[in-house]
Amino acid sequence: MNNIDLNDDILKKKVDLKIPSSKWIHKWGIDDINAQFIYNMIINLKPEIIIETGTFEGQGTYVLAQAAHINNNNSKIYTIDYDGDPTSTTISLEQWKDLKKIRDDNLHKIKEEFPNVDVVFLDGDSREMLPKIFNEYGEQKCDFFYQDSMHFIEGIQQEWNLVKSQLSTNSITIFDDLQLKGVQKFRDWFIKNETGYNLFELNNGHKQFIISKK
Repeated sequence: MNNIDLNDDILKKKVDLKIPSSKWIHKWGIDDINAQFIYNMIINLKPEIIIETGTFEGQGTYVLAQAAHINNNNSKIYTIDYDGDPTSTTISLEQWKDLKKIRDDNLHKIKEEFPNVDVVFLDGDSREMLPKIFNEYGEQKCDFFYQDSMHFIEGIQQEWNLVKSQLSTNSITIFDDLQLKGVQKFRDWFIKNETGYNLFELNNGHKQFIISKK
């Protein structure tokens, strides 16, 4: 795995990316700016173990896999989500089923188009699935953590605490949707309480709080 400078202009390189179009009722998927940035990160960092929480439609997963496939370095992507959201009362069961169908179709597409990377979908609460990656699947590290599931401070903290001890040196963690107050609160908490990381913010698109382990 390489070390990258988060301020490097190479991360702003424009790439002609293929991304599945959003098909669900809510367009919460990855935007083009953040997709370009993440793709360039994976290409240049060359992580071996990638973890994503919040698969959603699988668009972000598709970008991760597309870059990892090109790297062809025996990388593995673990992506986590569940069917439905216990905090939501405005989305029907049928609508959640529609989302599952979209996600499953995109995950199948990923496996067909990008055979150089192993993509593992874990169905369940991220706070239960994250420990399985290290305890049951036997992974010893995480080189790239893309946190994009819960966006309230307590949930982000819980995911962070489950992953941080496994982060490799020079690893990158992205906390997505920095425009949301919950993610902003987490960022402020992180700055006050965590040390040993380089910090960076991407203030375009959905906005992202990004850290690199020293």
